[in-house]
Amino acid sequence: SLRETGWGAESVPRKKHVSPDVAASRFQSALAEKELTNTDQIRIRLLLAESLIRSNQPDEATKILNDPSLKDQASALFWKAQALRAQGKFAEAIALFDLAIDTKNFPYYGESVITRSRLLSALGSHRDAIAGLNLLTSSNSPLAIRAKLDQTHLLCLTGKYPEARKALPALKSLRGNELLEARLLDGKLLQAESQFTKAAALFTAILQEFQR
Repeated sequence: SLRETGWGAESVPRKKHVSPDVAASRFQSALAEKELTNTDQIRIRLLLAESLIRSNQPDEATKILNDPSLKDQASALFWKAQALRAQGKFAEAIALFDLAIDTKNFPYYGESVITRSRLLSALGSHRDAIAGLNLLTSSNSPLAIRAKLDQTHLLCLTGKYPEARKALPALKSLRGNELLEARLLDGKLLQAESQFTKAAALFTAILQEFQR
């Protein structure tokens, strides 16, 4: 799933109120206009590729991304990796994300780190997935919290509960879905720590909030 292996809506912002299919159609029409500058063509091709990937058309996106005009575009590398991910070619996608992460000032650095980690985990390489997230967890990136939550989940998955407890971000610093996710992870850790009464109280409180 996107949540398990891909960037997901939480990592790369999308245009509001416009579906990926509609956006792709608009960008295809825009690309057909005759009086576009080279810069305009590059920008539209990247937006079109992104929309095609979001609308589950990675094969079509790859055709766009292979255009010679995008050869030296850093963003194209990220979307090529995402297309490979969507095609189920995880190992090939990881190789491109490795290149992206090693590229100075890469525009989608944080998203690349997170997606690479999720792909490694999907392939069973949990240790590498956990270690890779360290590139973000101690940074000032807006995706640092996302990385910490992913790392906590992976540490729980591999039974490393003391490390998971340390990795779990402070609940007071979180909002919305990230707060809910952290509370659920906290409950899981309480169970692993044999604090069953506290875990039950936490899960009961969460359920009651949804019933209001």
